[in-house]
Amino acid sequence: MQLRYQQASEVKTQVENISGVVANLPATMRGAFGFDYKSKTTVFGMPLLNICSGMDPATGLGREARGFIAIGDKARGVIALGGLAKGVFVFGGLAIGVFAFGGLAFGVLTFGGLAVALLLGYGGVSIAPIAIGGFVFGYYAGGGAAFGMHAIGGNAQDPVARQFFKSLFSFIGGGWGSLNAIVMGITFGSVALSFGAIAWAGASVASMGGTPAGKRGAGGAR
Repeated sequence: MQLRYQQASEVKTQVENISGVVANLPATMRGAFGFDYKSKTTVFGMPLLNICSGMDPATGLGREARGFIAIGDKARGVIALGGLAKGVFVFGGLAIGVFAFGGLAFGVLTFGGLAVALLLGYGGVSIAPIAIGGFVFGYYAGGGAAFGMHAIGGNAQDPVARQFFKSLFSFIGGGWGSLNAIVMGITFGSVALSFGAIAWAGASVASMGGTPAGKRGAGGAR
């Protein structure tokens, strides 16, 4: 037991030493480790905004942004944007959430290259009870090639599916073109927001003399 405590103490000391060494590097070299920006304001015990990038020198692992709004290579939050994004409203290369937009999207309502959903999926390949896209599988399926109980597409013209999607698009307020425009707008908007936020946070941390360990915004140091 004593040996275990000694080992834990040694590990803690080593981590602190690594962080201290990195903190004393020139700013240009510290930048290679990325940054971790957290807002001073919190919501439900989590930062309102957490933006991070790069590797944590203390662990050697990529950082994960965690906050009400989380943006980073890996992000987890109510609103999350990242290469791997998890949460409620998520946007990413791999998006897992309630409302998911991504290259690979998994959730309740999903929009992506591959969209797998519990309710509605829209994508190049879509698998969901209500599936819309290029190559789709669902109870109600509408797309270029549609397969399901009620399907409408290049290969099928089910009258029940026709009436269902007519009602659905009427509820949305448009047709296929309107839905495409909405999804593309959200997708490009989220990408632009991600890059812009990361650039802004990196500059903010640098201007505050931040280290890879990060800084809190609005006048508070982490």
